[in-house]
Amino acid sequence: MKKFYLIAAAFMLAVPIPALGDQEAGPAKTVAAFHQALASEDKDRALELLSPELVIFEDSGKESSRKEYASHHLGADMKFSAGAKRKVLDQSVRIEDGTSWVMTRYSVKGKAGGKRLSLESAETMVLEKVPDGWRIVHIHWSNKVL
Repeated sequence: MKKFYLIAAAFMLAVPIPALGDQEAGPAKTVAAFHQALASEDKDRALELLSPELVIFEDSGKESSRKEYASHHLGADMKFSAGAKRKVLDQSVRIEDGTSWVMTRYSVKGKAGGKRLSLESAETMVLEKVPDGWRIVHIHWSNKVL
């Protein structure tokens, strides 16, 4: 029996203890996975990370569901992201009661309509905790052409 406790104690010491800030990693990883899905043009993965009740605000436009986004702008967003270079400038994460806000500023260089673009972008994503991770329920994008 003493051997069992020694093995159990050794196992517990080998398991990494979450560092302060690890809680914020989940929502930030979900946002990163969404951008990776767009860049690799993986429509199924991108949609999997979005809540069916998704609402997107971009400039003065609005899309009111995951289904609407999939049928309108998702294809163009994937095409642009696939050829763009995106660099995170800063990011902050806040979590309260199963809701998270991931606020990111980034620079992006790419092509749209055959023209090269250099942008500074601001993005807010609101996520909700679900049994298998985090889902994006709201996105607000704004871009400044440099």
